[in-house]
Amino acid sequence: MSSPITAFPIATRNFADIVTEAVGPMIDEKIAPVDDAWAATMAQLSAWMRGPATGGPDGNGYYPWDDGAEPAIAVPSPAKMAVLAATMEIVPVNPGAGAAYTLLPTDSGKRIAINHADATVTVTVPLAPVGTIWFARQMGAGALKFMGAAGVTIINRRDHNGTAGRGAGVSICFEAAGVAYLDGDTDIIA
Repeated sequence: MSSPITAFPIATRNFADIVTEAVGPMIDEKIAPVDDAWAATMAQLSAWMRGPATGGPDGNGYYPWDDGAEPAIAVPSPAKMAVLAATMEIVPVNPGAGAAYTLLPTDSGKRIAINHADATVTVTVPLAPVGTIWFARQMGAGALKFMGAAGVTIINRRDHNGTAGRGAGVSICFEAAGVAYLDGDTDIIA
């Protein structure tokens, strides 16, 4: 007669195998959309990073970036940014005792390097057409404080109005009539 212990076959599967078989398809179903979104984001990032200055859907070096917002935005590839930076004119500005500067329409698309040893420089943003963009850098110890001229509202997501310190770079871009966005290395300037 056989013993009761040997009468039953020994299970060759462990608990983890049983659980995986039972819930694996359910987990796969939940993870698949996340995996697909991750793969799409990585493909988008790879195309952008490797993209030439003349690549992208329109051949202008800008690639679509879909962050879930509508519509997708066009972002210049690193190669395109290098070309833009190499060809961008630098406009040196050294305001005197008044420590003020008004951006000019002819400054649009250029890097405005504003240098003041100690005083805050008040930079006035004039009313400009949609699409106008200025780039400014604080070169000295004097911070740059941006103020809108009549009819101009300046928006920053953190309600900042100036540069964060020596070397700080910002952009001011009109994205709607009378509405300019201040982006970059910003801070609140009293």
